[in-house]
Amino acid sequence: MALLGIALQQALGSVSYNDWDLSALETRLSDLDAELEQLPALAMRSDSGSIGYRSDSPEVPDPHRTEWVQINLDQEQTIVEIILVPSIRRDTQNGFQADGFPRAFHVLAGTNNEAEGQIIASYSAADQLLPRTAPLVIPCQNLRASWIRIVATELSTRGWDHVYVLQLAEVMLVKDGRNLAFRQHITASSTSPGPFFKYVAHNQNYIVDGFVPYIMDDYKGKQSTAYYCNFPVETPPTLTLDLEAPSLLSQINLHGMEVSDSVPQGNKDDFGMLKHLRIEAANQADFSDARVLVDFESDSIYESGPIMQFQFTEDHYRYLKFTVLKSDITKKITNSPRGILGLAEIEVFSGNTNVALGKSFAIDGEGIDLHRNLNALTDGRNFYGDILPFDVWMRQLARRHDLEAERPHLVNAINQAYARQKANLRLMGYLASALAVGILIIYLIGRIKAMRQIARIRKRFAADLHDEVGANLHAIGLLSDLAHDATDEKEKLQRIVSEVRAVTERTSDAVRYCANSQEARDPMGTLRQDMHRIAKRMMHGMDYQIEVEGETFLQRLKLRTRNDLFLFYKECLVNISRHSGATAFSVQLTADARRIQLIIEDNGQGYSAESGVDVPPSLKRRAQLMHAQIQLECSDNGGTKIILTLKHKRLFFINQ
Repeated sequence: MALLGIALQQALGSVSYNDWDLSALETRLSDLDAELEQLPALAMRSDSGSIGYRSDSPEVPDPHRTEWVQINLDQEQTIVEIILVPSIRRDTQNGFQADGFPRAFHVLAGTNNEAEGQIIASYSAADQLLPRTAPLVIPCQNLRASWIRIVATELSTRGWDHVYVLQLAEVMLVKDGRNLAFRQHITASSTSPGPFFKYVAHNQNYIVDGFVPYIMDDYKGKQSTAYYCNFPVETPPTLTLDLEAPSLLSQINLHGMEVSDSVPQGNKDDFGMLKHLRIEAANQADFSDARVLVDFESDSIYESGPIMQFQFTEDHYRYLKFTVLKSDITKKITNSPRGILGLAEIEVFSGNTNVALGKSFAIDGEGIDLHRNLNALTDGRNFYGDILPFDVWMRQLARRHDLEAERPHLVNAINQAYARQKANLRLMGYLASALAVGILIIYLIGRIKAMRQIARIRKRFAADLHDEVGANLHAIGLLSDLAHDATDEKEKLQRIVSEVRAVTERTSDAVRYCANSQEARDPMGTLRQDMHRIAKRMMHGMDYQIEVEGETFLQRLKLRTRNDLFLFYKECLVNISRHSGATAFSVQLTADARRIQLIIEDNGQGYSAESGVDVPPSLKRRAQLMHAQIQLECSDNGGTKIILTLKHKRLFFINQ
């Protein structure tokens, strides 16, 4: 028969959070914690009882040997979920842990006509099923099957002797809240101990007895104290329940009372549990049409537990009678034995609905000492909180395991995100500091450049005043001397006075130019004209020769550069006039694309290296302003030669 659905493998591995931002991670953690708050606690039983199925343990350890266990249904059924409940052991270091749960296995399903079956789910060690204590829920998507086989392909060890075995506490096949595997026939590849051992904690039939290693601890609801009474052993009581209308009944669950809330507990494990119970159902109040639904008799501690489940053939009933044929006995109340009855809840199911919820029980018997309220039997609560449907309880425990397994990975991802954020903030802090330092450096550099610019302006202003005005004043002084000598020659005196007037106006223009070179007019004509004019004005009675080559190139010089070049030439004439004692001088100015060179040579008293004479400071200052090179040499005729050179790499002063 073709399977109608294939179970999908659960995503048990850790979720990848690489693409999640911090906000999404924090939202997920908040949602996860909120969901965990709504799930029941994974609390373990502390009483005695059956443990479940365990395979045989060969002498040669082999984790990869195959072991299997199979649930055989009495007919073909629709299965929605398979729930595997692990056997639990106490680990001295890690607390409660699954014992002998397979690391790798697959689940086969088939019908009576399919001996081989089909794989509906498969898990490997990479799926990281272990460690765990919670059930494993395998969805089946309405699978039709008459048998289910769990085949372990990689075993884990049991705790006490580290032998490789297959162990399971319970296997449930769920449809509409009903466990189809309950009390069904079991076959297995091996079993330990053998089938002839009756009163032992491990037995292949215990895998479907309905007992799990957990306490139903759903702390969200209001707590309820279990019903408890004692009575003469000779006259056990009878409980009756009116469902108020006939219902299609299929299952009854009895929840045992809390043994004790102290450590150690004050009562024995099976305190208040029934040893022999008969449950009858009828539609007549006098039970004249009664039918026996359950006749349960416990021969050992392995046949009872905190939740006793009884399934029977579905039928419509209104009235139920619970007859205590044999109960637990205590001598703590009186010297004579007294029977005791303690139950936290009695659930009566129609489908997956508890139709006994909120209904009232009646008790009948002689000498009954009623210690607690009968309504506790149908209030839907136990000592820990709300009572959940069994399959919902298993599903929520499995969900809690998945969330608790995810949470450390999520917290680690958040911590990494915080670390990245902290690193980014630290980097931003470094960048902000670097930016602040950079801004400060830029400000200081700008400040220094501004101060240097001011210093250069002051230096240039002083140089311009010295070279321009000083030379003109020297010229005025020379003209004044000539005027003094020409007092008897009217025409010559008038010409000299005119020259003085021209020099004065020229000085006024030069001062305005020095004060604001951007606004003052160009005080010069061409360099050739200005050089001849100033030589004629300042060097009376001295022979001179001026040669200029490359005038076209000189005309392209910027105004400041031409002015600097002219003032350098002018200061040289002042020095020749004042200090050289020369009678003649020559000037050669050449300009081309590679350089500008100005050579001024006189026949004066000359210059020698031994004399310690250096380039005059005024000339050196002007050369520095021009970024030019200056040389002081002796001329061939015994005088002094000044050479000023502006190389091509300094030609930024050329107008393009």
